[in-house]
Amino acid sequence: MIRQAKKQVHSSRLHFSVQDATKLPYGPESFDAVVISNALHVMPHPEKALAEAWRVLKPGGWLFAPTFVWGKAEAPDSGSGS
Repeated sequence: MIRQAKKQVHSSRLHFSVQDATKLPYGPESFDAVVISNALHVMPHPEKALAEAWRVLKPGGWLFAPTFVWGKAEAPDSGSGS
């Protein structure tokens, strides 16, 4: 996926990297945004990965962590009283 993304995106402001999410090799407040996509649910210590993501984010940065969840989920109560 990273190889495909690098082929399609040509920007000096966008960086793709595969790393150990619990031990990132970047200094504090290095990034405007961090993406951990569909990985937290399979990590043995997702809280460590999230702590690292927050560590490398600049103040006001964005953390995107969409996570796939298997199984049935009920819609939240809309308060309609039905």
